[in-house]
Amino acid sequence: MPASAGSRAPAAAPRRAQPALDPLGDLLAVTLEAHPEAVTDILAKHVDDGRGDCRACTIGGQRGHHTWPCTLHVAAARALARQAGAQ
Repeated sequence: MPASAGSRAPAAAPRRAQPALDPLGDLLAVTLEAHPEAVTDILAKHVDDGRGDCRACTIGGQRGHHTWPCTLHVAAARALARQAGAQ
């Protein structure tokens, strides 16, 4: 059934609070665990821009940014938690 001129567009899907890591993301977290300086750098740069997007992860050109927390932020946060648990 065609949409009428007065119908609204569907609401945007809600953003996920914590994306799941795939096996490659899990490997990244384990790898980052051995590089605390990189973890600190990633967590400092990959932050919420105030609109729910990652300040560092651009999609390209004028198309915007990836949703925050991005995969790099999640992997670095997991690496930091693993580092803290190992001490």
